[in-house]
Amino acid sequence: MTPETKRDVLIAIPLLVVILVLAPLFSHITPFDAVITGVNDQNLLEIAGKTVKAAADGIQQVAISDTAKDPCFANDLQTFSITMSTSMMTALIPPTSQVLMVCGIHVHANTGNPEVINIIEGGGSSCAMNPLAVDGSLTSSKGIRIPGNGYFVMGYGGTTIYKTSGPNRGFCVQTAGTNAMVVSGIYHTQ
Repeated sequence: MTPETKRDVLIAIPLLVVILVLAPLFSHITPFDAVITGVNDQNLLEIAGKTVKAAADGIQQVAISDTAKDPCFANDLQTFSITMSTSMMTALIPPTSQVLMVCGIHVHANTGNPEVINIIEGGGSSCAMNPLAVDGSLTSSKGIRIPGNGYFVMGYGGTTIYKTSGPNRGFCVQTAGTNAMVVSGIYHTQ
């Protein structure tokens, strides 16, 4: 027997003893017994102080309401994607006769240089009519700082992250410099 084999045997024997001693502790499961007797025929009389209606004898009427559901939690979402390398205001989602809701956005610096980006809401093809900064600033140098080859992602959880203040308004992006940026995401109109 080689010294390595003896060492392995000396390690394996105490380990085997520990396993044999502790194994019964992990293999014994004690179930809890519960016995419920009688018949549960209790009907719900009120919910939040309002009388519960019956759909039929013994069947309570149930109403499901999705009025509180966010429009971004939908199956009819649309996508947007632009690549830009200008400091000019660039249309992301053009204005429509409906209210726009951005549900998710991904901004990616497509170069090793850092960049500052702003997300603007406004009227007209380049958001020039009554612009509002929804993320960042109306001053191009004071927006969201994206490191070189960096990115930021917001949303994608079925909730609205940006919403136009009314119809006939769109979303635009503006950078402080001319570094290449990719902006993509999903939105809903209502």
